Amino acid sequence: MQRYVLNHTLWPIPLVLWTVVVGISFAWNWNELDRHSREIAANRAEFVFKMVESVRLWNARHGGVYVPVDEKTRPNRYLEVDERDISTPSGKSLTLLNPAYMTRQLTYVVEELSDVRVHLTSLKPINPDNAADLWETRALEAFEGGAQRVQGFVGEGKDAVYRFMAPLVTQKACLKCHEKQGYEVGDIRGGASVSFTAASLLTPQYEQKWNMAAIHFGIWLLLSGVTLFALSRLRTQMLLLKRAKEQQERVVEQRTAQLRRLAHYDMLTRLPNRSLFHDRLSQDLLRAKRSDEVFALLFLDLDRFKYINDTFGHEAGDQVLVEVARRLCVYVRSSDTVARMGGDEFNIILSGVNDRESVALLAGKILEQMRTPFTVAGTEQRISASVGIACYPLDGRDETELLRNADLAMYRAKQEGRNAFRFHREATAETPRQEH
Repeated sequence: MQRYVLNHTLWPIPLVLWTVVVGISFAWNWNELDRHSREIAANRAEFVFKMVESVRLWNARHGGVYVPVDEKTRPNRYLEVDERDISTPSGKSLTLLNPAYMTRQLTYVVEELSDVRVHLTSLKPINPDNAADLWETRALEAFEGGAQRVQGFVGEGKDAVYRFMAPLVTQKACLKCHEKQGYEVGDIRGGASVSFTAASLLTPQYEQKWNMAAIHFGIWLLLSGVTLFALSRLRTQMLLLKRAKEQQERVVEQRTAQLRRLAHYDMLTRLPNRSLFHDRLSQDLLRAKRSDEVFALLFLDLDRFKYINDTFGHEAGDQVLVEVARRLCVYVRSSDTVARMGGDEFNIILSGVNDRESVALLAGKILEQMRTPFTVAGTEQRISASVGIACYPLDGRDETELLRNADLAMYRAKQEGRNAFRFHREATAETPRQEH
């Protein structure tokens, strides 16, 4: 989750999801509007068809209806029945209207009053005026295939019309006119087509669709905006928390480093302390045992340092200790270790020595550095050092033995006049000269 929020390139994913959701809703509502419009049109057409069918059935059950002959209602020349035309006792001419002719007369009135057009048609019409157009022909063929209704919008825009057609089933009352065509009761003898302009339905639908599109677009904008705003705020909070965590980790790391330095380094001289010295001595012992190497341990104690402390104070003494540490580091390699063990004691580990002479040479240089005057409180003061040396493996094979023997050698140097270095086993090497 955090990775997603912090990565800007992944933010379009919820926008795509909102687009899909809003798009599905828009498509569903669009189809619902279309379905509702089709349902209204179908109900309207179905009502007209049933009215026409009811009038036809009423006419057929009464054997036709006589009406006065006038310019609009002429005798039906396609109706071949007895007494098609009669006269009243007063001499008024009447003609018989069969169901088809009566329906046609009725459709004229309907067309005058509305945009609804009703057309009776058949694949075998008696009257050529009842011939089916292409759409009606396909509908009649569908009825023969078992269809009960054929309907739908035809055309587009202002020219769109809704067309509906249902079959006319032959009933017993219909045989009077249609029996000679070979029809029997239950046969489909044709169909009644109902059509009307779709503008009255589609125009409001277009407006509703535009409104619906605007609403869905607004919802999409709102959801997308809220999502981006939430992601932005969440990202800001996460970044703040991340920075705070990083800062806290840096503080912890710094404090850990400080604690590690406090635990392993002398804060005055910045040299390794007793703890780190013992750790490095153990490592040098392991390495020497594996590689069959020789290393030397030097134990150094300052001479006349107590006089500096007592005469000039501990602050001056500390300055001397810092300078001693600096001078000791001049002659050792980066692979060697110079450590302050406490007070005026220092230990040096010289790794990988080839012979005792090189150790003695370095010890002599250290003593020479210690004899160089120190500036203390504006005055030059001289001190010296006593150094004890123990070599691995000659003077010991473990840490305790090496430290003890180096310490003993240092005390022997002090007892023999100070300002000197001594090996633990003097008999195996030339005894260095004592220096005062």
